[in-house]
Amino acid sequence: MEKNELLKAIKAVASQNLVSKDELIAAYNEGIAGHKSEKTSFDISKILYFIGGGIIILGIVILIFTNWDKMNDFGKILASLGSAIAAYILGAILSRYEKIIYAAGQAFFFISAILMPIGFYVTLDIAGFDVDAAGVNAFVSASLVLIYVISYFVYKTYLFNILAIAAFSWLYFSLTSLIADNNPILDAEKFFEYRTLVLGLSFLFLGYYYSKIDKKVFSNMLYAFGMCGVFITALILGGYKPDQNMFWEIIYPGLIFAAIFISVYLKNKIFLFGGSIFLITYIIKITGEYFSHGFGWAFSLVIAGLALMGVGYLTYYLHQKYLGSSEV
Repeated sequence: MEKNELLKAIKAVASQNLVSKDELIAAYNEGIAGHKSEKTSFDISKILYFIGGGIIILGIVILIFTNWDKMNDFGKILASLGSAIAAYILGAILSRYEKIIYAAGQAFFFISAILMPIGFYVTLDIAGFDVDAAGVNAFVSASLVLIYVISYFVYKTYLFNILAIAAFSWLYFSLTSLIADNNPILDAEKFFEYRTLVLGLSFLFLGYYYSKIDKKVFSNMLYAFGMCGVFITALILGGYKPDQNMFWEIIYPGLIFAAIFISVYLKNKIFLFGGSIFLITYIIKITGEYFSHGFGWAFSLVIAGLALMGVGYLTYYLHQKYLGSSEV
């Protein structure tokens, strides 16, 4: 029944004194309570499905590694890659149904997602490939990207969206490692840090895209990971006295205040709270780095404490003025 038709029916029975206001309110409350109870039961079932899936994964992994020497090559492939394919097929079958059965299908997709890379590595290792090589990692991650992207368009499930993003990230690191493999010009540690920084920025832009298509769950998840990638890496790139990098130490506060400004512009609390946390971290780092001796250390602790109180007030003020009514 359409909403307008339902309201007209309620008006009709109310005008005839066939139902009272209290009875309508009681019926409404009972309906809401029943819906909440059903949703809670469904959520508990989903949690149990995924916990069960995790136990299944653990059991298969233990089975493979404790019996590795006893199994022939076919048995190893069957136990790893075969289990992943079987779990995927079962997930595909169960996902055709609704609600509780659908959730079970997602759990089997999750099992498949964990076992699939293990199965690929076992198969490639048996085939004689060096599984530690960047090329092999690129092949495995590219294969997973293809599987997850196709699966997302077929089943339209959030799980494959998350898995595709994770696989793309893995492919990004694998390809850049393959390109820069054994390059004497590059510092491996710094190269990894800058790659992480770029990936963090990519997550932020991707999160903004998802916010525009009303997928706030993904948007906020990507914002959180993106901020960690950018700010933790930038803090590491700044180094520590006497090996500090002045460029990153100077630019870091600018990045933090940019995040706080973005939180107001996007009305998103993750940027505000994330920026505040990393600002506090930066203050503690700078205090310990430059004022850790003698009287300056005690005085710097006082300054740091006042600064942290200021950050706390700024966070509260911005939250109340600009983000008080925001959903996230």
